[in-house]
Amino acid sequence: MPARKRTSWDVHIVSLVHSSIVAPLLLYYWLNIDENTDRLYGYRFQVGQLYSLSFGYFVWDVIVSLRYEGLDFIIHGLLGLSGNIFVFKPLLMFGGMGIIMWELSTPFLNIHWLLDKLGLTGSLLQFVNALCLLLSYVTVRMIIGVSESYKIVSLLWSPEAQTLALPYKLYYTFGLLILNALNYIWFFKMLHAMRKRFLPTKKE
Repeated sequence: MPARKRTSWDVHIVSLVHSSIVAPLLLYYWLNIDENTDRLYGYRFQVGQLYSLSFGYFVWDVIVSLRYEGLDFIIHGLLGLSGNIFVFKPLLMFGGMGIIMWELSTPFLNIHWLLDKLGLTGSLLQFVNALCLLLSYVTVRMIIGVSESYKIVSLLWSPEAQTLALPYKLYYTFGLLILNALNYIWFFKMLHAMRKRFLPTKKE
């Protein structure tokens, strides 16, 4: 198998495993956050262990992206990596859970790719998976993602964070703006790709 093709398999399988483990477990903790939890500086060992798995994934993702992917994936990887580093400061371990949960849509993306490789392109199974992908993507990235990003930025510029250094505030504010913009760009690219795949084109 050519190196580039093997790397493509590696990328999708590793991404599938990471997102299938880390995102659902963080969703559990996110849904059970105590009202008294410090969302800015709070720390919990079990949650930290999940972030450490995500940290390892993003280290690998950045290395692969630098070699094979475009600027958008490199930026996404670097921002994800830095966010997973700062939680051990600790900073935004609980506030940032809503961002890591974006990965809940990723298993469907990788399954979509795998179905292509298994010769099931355009099949009913792939169509159902595509619907799950779009629904989860809109829910966790474009609705919850924007809402959680707003909460994080609001928290960073609130009196509660007045002792936090300005570079952190600026980094997260602009970083989240970039990540949310990428989510919307990728969404419309997905829509275009799926429209070509599942909707018949008119023959001249």
